[in-house]
Amino acid sequence: MNSDPSNNNLSKAELQYRRTERITAIFTRFTIVFSALLLIAFGLYWAFHKTKNQKLFYKHFKPIQAETIKEEDSNDIVFNKAINLYNQEKYSESLQHWEEIIKKNPKSDTLHYYTGMAYLAFDKQDPAIYHLNKVLIHSNSIYLQDAYYYLGLANLKADNPLVANKYLSFVENRDVKAIQNNIHY
Repeated sequence: MNSDPSNNNLSKAELQYRRTERITAIFTRFTIVFSALLLIAFGLYWAFHKTKNQKLFYKHFKPIQAETIKEEDSNDIVFNKAINLYNQEKYSESLQHWEEIIKKNPKSDTLHYYTGMAYLAFDKQDPAIYHLNKVLIHSNSIYLQDAYYYLGLANLKADNPLVANKYLSFVENRDVKAIQNNIHY
């Protein structure tokens, strides 16, 4: 007999129904917790997993040290402030200054080069690719070869191996064969 006085008047069917409801509630909670854990695990894997090409990027990308220029006007002062912030690895702050100057001088290969480098160092390959491509417009730019190199690396990070290889094939001032041989298509 059942010792719980509240269950004395319940039929076996009602007791079975309540037992089933408790089991269903436990199973539902377990399913929700398991689903949440699975979602978190997948999210962490996705956030921290790097492809072989992205690993190749991180192996070869080293942010360059930038040099200040002679201060002749207010743009040079802001530029030098951005350079100093960049060299201190404060990429977000340096980008704010460079974006401000680019609005005044949108055709400057120097500004686009350093802006692209700051974005790349800040782990933002898409805007880096945009700005480094702007350097290529200037066929006599002193940054041309470096722009090709960093465009190749940026496209590795973006997991665009064919485009990365294309840009790296234009590089003349660095040995890029080791990178090209390890690109995964």
